[in-house]
Amino acid sequence: MFELFFAGLLAARRTGLAGLGPVEAPSLGTAKIAQLALACLVLVAAFVAELRVIDVAAATQVPMPPWFARLPLVPIDENPPLNGHTPPWVGNDLLALATLQCGALYALYRSLRGRTLGIVGTVLVACACAALLGCALATHATAAGADLYLNVGYGHLGIDAYATPARPFPGEFVAINRLLGVPILPAAYGPLWIFVASAIVNAFGTLATQLQALRVAGALAFVACAFCLRAAGVTPAGVALFALNPALVFQYVVDAHNDIFPLAFALLALAVARRAPWLALICVVCAGAMKLPFAVAGALAFAQLPERGRRIAFAAAALALSLAATELGSGGRYFVSVTYALGYQRLDDPFDRLGHALAIAAAAGTFALALWARRFIASGSWTFLAFGAIVLPWYAAWGIPYAVLQRTFLPVYLILLPLLAFDLSTTFGLTPAARLLFIVVMLSPLVYLIQQRRSAHGAVPSDRKAVLS
Repeated sequence: MFELFFAGLLAARRTGLAGLGPVEAPSLGTAKIAQLALACLVLVAAFVAELRVIDVAAATQVPMPPWFARLPLVPIDENPPLNGHTPPWVGNDLLALATLQCGALYALYRSLRGRTLGIVGTVLVACACAALLGCALATHATAAGADLYLNVGYGHLGIDAYATPARPFPGEFVAINRLLGVPILPAAYGPLWIFVASAIVNAFGTLATQLQALRVAGALAFVACAFCLRAAGVTPAGVALFALNPALVFQYVVDAHNDIFPLAFALLALAVARRAPWLALICVVCAGAMKLPFAVAGALAFAQLPERGRRIAFAAAALALSLAATELGSGGRYFVSVTYALGYQRLDDPFDRLGHALAIAAAAGTFALALWARRFIASGSWTFLAFGAIVLPWYAAWGIPYAVLQRTFLPVYLILLPLLAFDLSTTFGLTPAARLLFIVVMLSPLVYLIQQRRSAHGAVPSDRKAVLS
């Protein structure tokens, strides 16, 4: 799984910090509008097909406990105590759909690159985004195991999520324990997320409405991220690649992983760092207090500051305050809790552990280079996934802030996300032959798009002439 961290480094180039703000661009012509409409249609259709496959996979997983049918949302759960798995055809179909989605995203990018959306283009993108989110909220299965149920449990426990009691939840909420055991795993998230989860969960009375409320909140945070991207200077093509990305909608709305909430704070920090670095600092601390790796991703916002001393000072303050807020807000129990929780996510193979260590070193170097010299490695976005104990598909958001700042790799990063998320999923594994095919498919457009960006912008674009994509 670590081949992605280093593949692009072989041909990587350093680029200056991207300039912010819109530039003059032509509007969409009739041909481009037709291409955009077709890409939107294919993305929605492929996503509907993907959700249907997931629904069938959830209903045919082995083992399939009879009480699963009574759950509001049926999880595909490969973890103890259930250890389920899906039929072989599921992975094959999802790989084909992910490939189709990447192709549609590339067509979307080609139709919008260097152009303004206009009224028609805006309506098309907005309607397609609404369709993706609506379908995501309507599906009855999740592919994230019981993580969504786990967040409901944390919402009920509040601060006790860091020392989960050895007793089951009452009434219908005992389903959480049937999925996760007694006691449930202590929280590896920050106290701000526990507070948000509690606020969402306590506003509704039943398990079904609480699960759906977390999904709806994820959808709202997803839309907020799209607006923050535009505010940060990302062009319409880049925003559309985010807003219509099936992998992102699946991970953060269907499966409702909470990474989308700190991502919104990190992107807001990117948007305001130049004009209001103290406000950006608050945003980064909020992101880190939700999920600690986002303190690192969010601190990249300060790479936009011209003075090295201020960049380092603000980034160091953001990291220190995030650590302090996390530990103090958890009642001094966060690091004990996270150490216990991460014991369930360890790499047993020595080769994997070595690869992970090298990936962390690459990520740390990428982060330091951005802050110290305001230099960015083309494929450095992928390295940020290494900050987890293991690499999981919903960590895809961790590299987006870096990709926004680096700018030339952002389209590549977003276009390839459906395949990347599929490859990182342990629920739908790949055979060695399929994995080799996956690597070829991933690297071919990577090399092509980087070369295309070189041709469009020259060898090393200047700070002021560079345009975020």
